[in-house]
Amino acid sequence: MRNTVSVCIDATQFGVAVVFLLLVAKNTHDALMVFTGVNVNFCWVILAVAVGLWPLTLLKSPQDFW
Repeated sequence: MRNTVSVCIDATQFGVAVVFLLLVAKNTHDALMVFTGVNVNFCWVILAVAVGLWPLTLLKSPQDFW
């Protein structure tokens, strides 16, 4: 049961992370359109946000931010 619960928690956390990634990318895409008039493909915005946030996900906890 421990492994089953661990898989369920991991799947839930992955789903939440994907939703937040899409939300940030959509807001960034809309802000680029409004403030600069630049029309960047939404797929590229998702990739840029994911690459920008990736190093932060490698840290263990907030105490690692120096």
